[in-house]
Amino acid sequence: MGKNGRPDNGGFSLVELIVVVLITAILSGGVATSVVILHDADVTAASKKLVSMLTTARSYTVSKSGGTVWFEIAKEDGGGFYAYIYHGDKSAPDDADILSKEKLGGKSLTLDVTKEKDDGTQEITRLEDGQTVQFNFIKSSGALLEKYTDITFSGGNDKSENIIVINETGRCIRDI
Repeated sequence: MGKNGRPDNGGFSLVELIVVVLITAILSGGVATSVVILHDADVTAASKKLVSMLTTARSYTVSKSGGTVWFEIAKEDGGGFYAYIYHGDKSAPDDADILSKEKLGGKSLTLDVTKEKDDGTQEITRLEDGQTVQFNFIKSSGALLEKYTDITFSGGNDKSENIIVINETGRCIRDI
């Protein structure tokens, strides 16, 4: 029995219930904001890593003697995006050395590669599970053999970052 002679049912008062609901709403809002920020960070980090890896592959191409250096972006089955720098004989890629491997981002990202076709039109390839895109640099100049124009990473919250590819020099620049 309570102090006033009534049974003590141990329930919540209306004020206590409102406080709990308010705290839950505030925490939920914070979690949602954190998820958005993390996705933005994934897109930015992935584009920075990709530019760095492309620059490294270009430098390896110009400086390595013997063999061929090439760069590849792969979307692993369900596991995200990876960048590889290979050195060796392109006719036997399974025997090539992996000079560098870097995870660019998780499976929540998408990657589109834009290439200029011979007729001047553009073709956009979205990497799907198991697909790769290869970049081949010319040893003497560092220029790209392919006519890529843009690489775009996108996240689940409409955040995207574009990388401009300059084929004549082989350089890549984040378009921010």
